[in-house]
Amino acid sequence: MPSADSPLIFHQWSKIYGPVMHLKVLGRSMIILDTYQAAVDFLDKRGLIYSDRPKFTLYELLGWQPSLTFLQYGKQFNIQRQMHQTYLSHHKVEDFKAMQTQEARTLVRNLLESTPERYEKFLSRFATGIITQIVAGHRITSDADPYLHMSNMIYEAMSKTGPPGSSPLDFFPLCVPHRAVEDDIYHGMLIPKGSLVFANIKFSCTASFASLH
Repeated sequence: MPSADSPLIFHQWSKIYGPVMHLKVLGRSMIILDTYQAAVDFLDKRGLIYSDRPKFTLYELLGWQPSLTFLQYGKQFNIQRQMHQTYLSHHKVEDFKAMQTQEARTLVRNLLESTPERYEKFLSRFATGIITQIVAGHRITSDADPYLHMSNMIYEAMSKTGPPGSSPLDFFPLCVPHRAVEDDIYHGMLIPKGSLVFANIKFSCTASFASLH
């Protein structure tokens, strides 16, 4: 298991072993999806099988167990998902467009008036600002905003606990993985029940408009 630059190393492995790789790590099966099509085939077309989450011992100790992101499939998961779907339905998200447009304009202005060294800070503030307005009704207007500080602290804590091998309490693949709830066959490959499945985000996403233009 690579200890650093996992997305790049997984991508290099995929050139040898193919876009879907099965690793055995600490006695657990881990499936790596290295292309967009593989990610769609598993997480969209086979979503019913791969909608579960593994148990995150360390995240539970950090107080993240109630979060929908890390809940295992079950009654509590369904309750929270229904709440999210009600508030973030196709109809409701239309209400957020004006706010998102305003934040996008602020981001562009900040980028144009700043230097490349500060780009990452402005992009982080842009993403956090949209989330805090939707969730808490609070708009971030300065770098000293307590919500922004709290978000940065959470990101730092999560980045230190999430990567593979960073904690002896559990095994953490990059990003939030899915878990197979039953055996599955994909192009002749057996995906055992309980396998961790996650997309190699850097290489399984399609190119964005910004990268193409």
